[in-house]
Amino acid sequence: MPIEKGQEWGSAGALPADAAAANTDAALAVLLANGATHARPTGGDLARTLGVSDASLRRETAMLLPIDAIHVSLDGVSHRCVANVVIGHPRRPDIVVANAAFLDEWNVAPRAHPGDGKVDIVTFDLGVVDWFKARKRLPTGSHVPHPDITTRSVPRWERTFPRPVAVRLDGIASGCARHIDVVVDPDAIVVGV
Repeated sequence: MPIEKGQEWGSAGALPADAAAANTDAALAVLLANGATHARPTGGDLARTLGVSDASLRRETAMLLPIDAIHVSLDGVSHRCVANVVIGHPRRPDIVVANAAFLDEWNVAPRAHPGDGKVDIVTFDLGVVDWFKARKRLPTGSHVPHPDITTRSVPRWERTFPRPVAVRLDGIASGCARHIDVVVDPDAIVVGV
């Protein structure tokens, strides 16, 4: 069940012995697609959002956190990811669908929570000069609020574009699509951090 505001999230415990480690978001999504119910993220945007560090990876007892996954349909072809969907150019995206706060070095969705049953849709409607200014503020998350950057949290998002747009799922180029449908899969996997 997705976390509610003010609730405790997760519990202390040990991961099952067969829980695999995933050093990227894409690797965690592959584990999930292959039926894993538990995993240890050691790198990637989701791990950074969850505060994974060298010290946390050495602990015998972990915080076990149920996290959401994202089902993405690109022109009817189904995919799964755990951290983010980037629509448009990766260094100047038009839209970021975020389950994790971070996108590489950017804190693109500072309020995104990977266990709330929603994704944050961050839409950039910026000219070149404003993009340059926003890029300077993206690492700290101080690019919002901005009148031409909108953010909203939703359990499902769908959009049809006039022409195909480039899409990246968890940092992996996934081709181009006109119709993109995103649905949150709450509590899809438990991760130990």
